[in-house]
Amino acid sequence: MLSVPGRIRRKLAHRVDSDDRGMTVMELVIATALLLMVTTMIFSFMISVQNTDRRAQAVVSNEQDARFVLTEIARDIRASNPMETFGQVDRYRNQLQLTLGEDATMKRVRWVYDTDATSPTYKQLRREVLDNTTGAVVSSSTRLTRVQNIVRSPVVNLFTYYSQTGVDLVAAGNTPAHAADVGNCSIRVAVTITADSNPGPEPFTVTQDVEVRNRLPGGIGCPI
Repeated sequence: MLSVPGRIRRKLAHRVDSDDRGMTVMELVIATALLLMVTTMIFSFMISVQNTDRRAQAVVSNEQDARFVLTEIARDIRASNPMETFGQVDRYRNQLQLTLGEDATMKRVRWVYDTDATSPTYKQLRREVLDNTTGAVVSSSTRLTRVQNIVRSPVVNLFTYYSQTGVDLVAAGNTPAHAADVGNCSIRVAVTITADSNPGPEPFTVTQDVEVRNRLPGGIGCPI
């Protein structure tokens, strides 16, 4: 039987011992760093996908909400009996006040877009129900919260009122008498809503011309 020299035997034992030691600290650090890098990349990708999906859902929801509110405003305008007047022309730009129904079913409604930057309801579009006698607000419901008409350049009026001859009645003058003309002589109202989602890209704009059905026939008594 052949015997293994002592020096060779010691080298073989040393090699076996080296193989049994496992990973060194440096190898462990490198492996951990690589694992963290891969994990970070995966999580970053997942977060990016989630943010993109959230933005897309917000955009779709915003467009649906804007269209729904526009439809609701148009329905109120068509059913107005009559459209009420303000004492100041400028109020018409972002407010609309109507009487709906008759007698026992009568309801007074006002749409208000808040353009006061100091107000807690700034940029909100609300539908208010008023007391039939006093005009005090009985109930108020926010329909849209990020209406951006006021920050557009130039500013976009929520409501534009047109006479039978196509004249923009709000732009035509600014006197108390003219304010009554806007309320009494408008045959159609152009409604423009510019709103954005949060988060989201550029504001989405939706507009519609609505005929005022219950108005003076043929513009009787209207100057323009």
